[in-house]
Amino acid sequence: MRRAAALLAALLAAGCAASFTPEDEALALRVANDPAFHRSGKGTPAEFMTNKCEYGGITCRTVRNGPGDDYAYCVAKLAGIYRDAQLGFAWTEPQSRWKLPELAAAPRIDGLVSEPEWRGARICSGEFPLSETARREAAPTRWYFGVYGGVFHAAAVFADPEITVFRDRRQGTPEPLYFADCFEFFLRPDLRSREYYEILVNPEGALWCMRQRFRETGSWDTLDADSNPGITAAARRIPGGWSVELSIPLQTAGAEFSFAAVRIDLGGGELRRSSPVPLLYDGHNVFGHIIASGRTSVSSATVNAPSE
Repeated sequence: MRRAAALLAALLAAGCAASFTPEDEALALRVANDPAFHRSGKGTPAEFMTNKCEYGGITCRTVRNGPGDDYAYCVAKLAGIYRDAQLGFAWTEPQSRWKLPELAAAPRIDGLVSEPEWRGARICSGEFPLSETARREAAPTRWYFGVYGGVFHAAAVFADPEITVFRDRRQGTPEPLYFADCFEFFLRPDLRSREYYEILVNPEGALWCMRQRFRETGSWDTLDADSNPGITAAARRIPGGWSVELSIPLQTAGAEFSFAAVRIDLGGGELRRSSPVPLLYDGHNVFGHIIASGRTSVSSATVNAPSE
């Protein structure tokens, strides 16, 4: 989604007209002329998407005004939002709620995922491509989650015969970390706040954390493009793939917080994103995060089911 927006913006900046079909234009006009569309997703899985279509916003106004500067770009954008919103209205997966187990001990964050170190963790197997509900059983991915001593620990092991690494920690550049192989983790420490962290770790162990705030009118703002509230991370290349470990202090978290884990995989020129549980849109969709609690000790469990 971020990549599509960047491509559209690049086309616009270059003075290239974005193309659209008559169907695209009909859908865009439907959204632009409907004051209720922006509010129609409130309280539904589509909320993240419909928030992007404020009736008085520049995109809707540009389409209502008819052909002119930026019209093609705005038509393509609104048509895409409409289609994605329909996916949200049809989404029936319940939001996951987890009690995170207390680990037997704090794992050593060295990028080498050892089963004994992660004893007691909640373990998920396989991957769900974003916005899909069918697990890719063939993917041997394993995800690990747990808490110890007020710290949230996460890890993953990915099979990957074609590891591609980008190193840029700046947004809007040709090769930022999130356009190549990466572990992307989103944490919203306080459900009463609109702020959350976006954390990226690449196979070389490069760590990039941004403090974000989602807008009530859609999208998000970067409050701090290089933030690190005590996060420790490490990654390693292993035979046939790579592994990653992450620890995040939870001192500022509420009794409940939310998070999402995403694998970004660049292979064969295609960028794919997946998650341990069904996740609609992407990790910036805080309305689709896993709601978690982990302030008290919970019985150890190994879980392959996507949610409770």
